Amino acid sequence: SIKFIRKYINKGNYFILCTGRPYSGMIRFYNTLKINMPFITDNGASIYYPDGKSIRFDIDKDRFITFLKTIDEAILSGISTVDRRVVMQNSNDIPFWIKHFDNVEYVKEGKLSDLITENPILPNLWLYEDKIELFEKEAAKYTDLFAYRNWGLYEGKWSIEIFSPNASKGLAMQYLAKELGIDEDKTCAFGDQRNDLSMIEMAHYGVAMINAVDELKQAAKYQTKKDNNHNGVVHFIKKNKLF
Repeated sequence: SIKFIRKYINKGNYFILCTGRPYSGMIRFYNTLKINMPFITDNGASIYYPDGKSIRFDIDKDRFITFLKTIDEAILSGISTVDRRVVMQNSNDIPFWIKHFDNVEYVKEGKLSDLITENPILPNLWLYEDKIELFEKEAAKYTDLFAYRNWGLYEGKWSIEIFSPNASKGLAMQYLAKELGIDEDKTCAFGDQRNDLSMIEMAHYGVAMINAVDELKQAAKYQTKKDNNHNGVVHFIKKNKLF
């Protein structure tokens, strides 16, 4: 896949990595590919450029801190990452796959409402099982400030992902396509999870991986024949002559 992607780019195509991971969780994959391209992190809330420039679709920190304080009794744990800076609350109750510490500037622990000093991008919260109604009630008062995705109940706690109403993988893809001068009918996106829906729906070639969740497969126009462990993306590009 890596060899093909480099050839693909050398032919004048763009190959943009787009992930729900923060910068610290993406950078090693970007460096492995060795491609001089922008990349999208935080489910579309951040775009990074090879020259070091970045764009954020973030959340006002002062109002968000006020919100956190109103739901303090509901929060079991949480994490917020901006660029290479990570703050966490009760880190022992944060799933290991959410913790990304590659090339970080610092990691601080304490209460999120005390540690957040800059506008958050994609904060994640884990709530006590019996406190989801409190969260939903208070979140309804801040719909202009943020949206959220409830990933469901995991090991007795609700997993909540919070983001700006202006942030999604689809919107970030559209932003970059316009900036790079790419026509809409030339866009192609691959995904496997619910957070890929906006991107898959907005791309001309919206492709669900064969190992994708059913919700994404139903929304996608196309589907790969191979999964993510068997070069599914490259196989689809070659088979459909998208290069």
